[in-house]
Amino acid sequence: MEQPIYSITDVLSSAVERATGKRPNIVRANINKNDANALEADYGFNAFQLKENPTQDIQSIIANARGEIEVQLPEGITTSTVGNFINFSVSSELLAETAGNIAAQPNGGITPSNQRTMVEYFSPNTNKPAHLGHLRNLALGKSLSSTLSFLGHEVVTANLTNDRGAHICKSMLAYEMFGEGRTPESTGIKGDHFVGDYYVQYEKALQKEIAPIVARLRTEPENIAKLQRKTEIEQELATLPPTEKDKIKLLKKELEKLSKLDEEIKDAAKKESSLEKKVGEMLIKWEAGDPEIRATWRLMNDWVLKGFQETLDRMNVHFDVEYFESEIYNMGRDIVMEGLERGIFERDPSGAIIADLAKLGIKKEGKKVLLRADGTSVYTTQDIAIAKLKIEEHKLDSSLYIVAGEQDDHFRALFGILKAIGYEWVDKLKHLSYGMVELPEGRMKSREGTVVDVDDLLNDLRDRVKVIAAEKGNEIMSDEDADKIGKAAAQYYLLSARPESTMKFDPEESVNFEGKTGPYILYQYVRTGKILKQAVQQYSPLGAGQQTCPLGAAHQSCPSGAGEAKNPVDFSLLQEPIEHELLLKLVEFTEKIRSVQKTMDQTLIATYVFELAQTFSNFYSKCPVLKGDKTSPALSQARLKLVEYTHTLLKQSLDLLAIETVDRM
Repeated sequence: MEQPIYSITDVLSSAVERATGKRPNIVRANINKNDANALEADYGFNAFQLKENPTQDIQSIIANARGEIEVQLPEGITTSTVGNFINFSVSSELLAETAGNIAAQPNGGITPSNQRTMVEYFSPNTNKPAHLGHLRNLALGKSLSSTLSFLGHEVVTANLTNDRGAHICKSMLAYEMFGEGRTPESTGIKGDHFVGDYYVQYEKALQKEIAPIVARLRTEPENIAKLQRKTEIEQELATLPPTEKDKIKLLKKELEKLSKLDEEIKDAAKKESSLEKKVGEMLIKWEAGDPEIRATWRLMNDWVLKGFQETLDRMNVHFDVEYFESEIYNMGRDIVMEGLERGIFERDPSGAIIADLAKLGIKKEGKKVLLRADGTSVYTTQDIAIAKLKIEEHKLDSSLYIVAGEQDDHFRALFGILKAIGYEWVDKLKHLSYGMVELPEGRMKSREGTVVDVDDLLNDLRDRVKVIAAEKGNEIMSDEDADKIGKAAAQYYLLSARPESTMKFDPEESVNFEGKTGPYILYQYVRTGKILKQAVQQYSPLGAGQQTCPLGAAHQSCPSGAGEAKNPVDFSLLQEPIEHELLLKLVEFTEKIRSVQKTMDQTLIATYVFELAQTFSNFYSKCPVLKGDKTSPALSQARLKLVEYTHTLLKQSLDLLAIETVDRM
């Protein structure tokens, strides 16, 4: 029994390898099919890949290899040549058979990975609501988890909530100063937004307090000299000719250091701040278990966590494992103290325990504080503990951290420290970095209250969708459907850009029902579903009184008791170029997923599903599907199969992107 085909390029590569001993890189042939004189082909490869030595004549190689290759090819594939390329044309019948094989499998014919993998994402702080940056994190985490499951991984999703530390104490202190007994219930404000408002109030109070200190520090002779030097460099750079490359490079490097002066002055001013001192004192009391401080902490954390859960429920996000920094930081402290005793870590003059990265052989230079001089712990302290917990408790083959690129240095240092401690499993850990998300008007800043909260953004997208739907004549779209489409718009937009890139999120562009957007792809998915339902409604008794469904009795849309059509689907009737193009796009699915398996680049899926939706739209505009005056029953049945395969692979692609589908738009 022949094995089902899931990849045309695999078939072609294997045939060439059997014939020549070489396995070339097969690509979609770049042939202009609108040119009547052009050689039509679907795939091809450069015959230079078959050369044994530079002196061989390429045309002789092609002439000798082509016949040998043809013997190895299955029925339905023919060869041709143009220039240095050997090209392949695949029949609609074979393409349709392959598309059917792919659509019939829950994983597209991919060999499962059989690994246990943890994906940690979201990881919020309990001092503010989730914002647009968190939404990108959620989009990447949901999609990666779904993709890994599709590829055969046993996925464990995890969330680490940073629920203790100086940043939490800032919102607590502000609540003590300005709260006056208000609660989320008394104000009608969602819990995470309520606490986030006090975090912003703290920052405003801090900036007001340090303003005169900053002004004083700026007038110190050393800083005046630095500011003057900064101005001099800027003026000199403006007049230097481009030929002075070395001097320009040196000046720019010096300018980069001086450009950080304002932040350095602010940091120095904060050391004189009474508010910052109160935050430090509050953190020490918290770690000492002060009952009053802990009571305020629990109250405010509960408000935030309840708010987070409402947002996560709306996003359809659920975690298998929940970690809280407050529950594991002591474990991290114990590991650090043990490392100090073993001479891995050391105390600096201030009394803080540090990891000297250079001494530990970590490429990132500098020193990493693991415990402050006052004994309080930092992020790295708990990250050491949680890495150990994850691997040992869940027997993982790999542990992935989805965290913004701002933490690249942190993770390089963390993994190096874990290796220095002696944990052999450190190679199982991987940081998946992603870039910042900005609005068209610029970067967001939490402390200044200029962020876009996830809840507000989703409400805005939902309302925009309803307006667009009404403009298109769909005035009865429910809030639930509009919310799903709005979430799909955000999810797709955020996954369309490569993760490592800094991107701008344009709400208006994201909800457009045309172009490369989530709503456009959802619309094509809904359209394919409607066509299939209409086809079932049209079915009628054929021959000997047997009821037959054009989609086949096993299809979910067919009525109970419907039988199979007597004649098999005749895909040779698909003669239109756009039909062939749609088939080629359908059979790309497995190959794209294999590329994702190697690269973990979800933009490949985002691009593929848009191209599939776009190709289907072109097909539907040119080829009547349902039987009628212009379409015979046999041709209608063949085209319906294309619609069915498209519907299935659109759904699978959207599932990989963790985009929830809708039934109507």
